[in-house]
Amino acid sequence: MEGLTTIPSNFGPKETMDRVEAEIRARKLTIFARIDHAAGAKDEGLDLRPTELIIFGNARGGTPLMQATHYGD
Repeated sequence: MEGLTTIPSNFGPKETMDRVEAEIRARKLTIFARIDHAAGAKDEGLDLRPTELIIFGNARGGTPLMQATHYGD
């Protein structure tokens, strides 16, 4: 997919995501959410390979960017 970077991991899915989360925290970024899509699918009786999303950022850096965008103003 254009714009998507894929990097193979030598670890399983959970350990990989735990390591990514630890690195994000080490860089003093805020984790807003960690979403386990596979668990959500399982709750609905559906099968999905391990699929997680981490939403993270930095309010000090991100807020000015959002403030600079005046959609609807």
